[in-house]
Amino acid sequence: MTRKRPKTAVILALVTAGAFSVGPTAGGRKPFLPDNAPDLGPYGTGSWDAAALGNHRAVLRVKKAADAVYARIPWRRRDANPQEKAVFVYDAATGKRILNVYRAEVNREFGDVVFQPRTVPGDYYAYYMPHKSEGRNYPKVTYLEPAATADAGWLAAHKLAPELWTEARARLLPAARLLQFQSIDAFHSFYPMEIIATRAEVESLLGKHAAADYLVFPETREFPVRMTRDLPYRWIERGVRDVFRGNADRGEYFTLQAGVWAARRAIEDIEVRFSGLRHK
Repeated sequence: MTRKRPKTAVILALVTAGAFSVGPTAGGRKPFLPDNAPDLGPYGTGSWDAAALGNHRAVLRVKKAADAVYARIPWRRRDANPQEKAVFVYDAATGKRILNVYRAEVNREFGDVVFQPRTVPGDYYAYYMPHKSEGRNYPKVTYLEPAATADAGWLAAHKLAPELWTEARARLLPAARLLQFQSIDAFHSFYPMEIIATRAEVESLLGKHAAADYLVFPETREFPVRMTRDLPYRWIERGVRDVFRGNADRGEYFTLQAGVWAARRAIEDIEVRFSGLRHK
């Protein structure tokens, strides 16, 4: 701290990830990413009918005409069982839903979809958490389940079936480019503290700290720790830090957090000690 200051209120957020899990991809395959698709797209907000389409979407761009295009959506979702939730694709120019859509693979790290573009060049919206809400004061939210809408002839023409889908097959299709992830507003945004790290990233982090049973991630008040079963990608990007620095005005209540990850051993108890927050 750079100033002498009176008594400070401190809030400690503990992340005890004893039941930590980042599931592998379906079939145990390593994720495949087209060369022209980013691994983690930018995040922003948009405007649409959230009551019908949910609060989250990915914006995709198709540049060349094709009867089928492939898109990998690296959504890094914290919700369980995304394979049980629907994905709707809409043409941004016409506002019409694309029915010829094939879900090749859907897991928590990414979604692989193939769809038939109508407007080319053009943008497309993939709504990946559509839901219905019932009730007013305490609404019950139910996520919509996947439904088969694609024409059988279109599926057969492009060999779109679980037993035929391979990474090699994906590479033969033109790729749609991911432009942005959007939420209906800033309040519903998952970025950055609810964007999960991938299994490979977590394993890489563990490899860099092979002797550590626990890892601590100090965090500012601007980024509240919200997940208890996943590491946020922000912590992968920033790495493990043993020092927290911040400046507080005189008389200010300065809130900070310490996320503690039980990386290799369960945490039975934690003792926290505070010394005077003074500059040396």
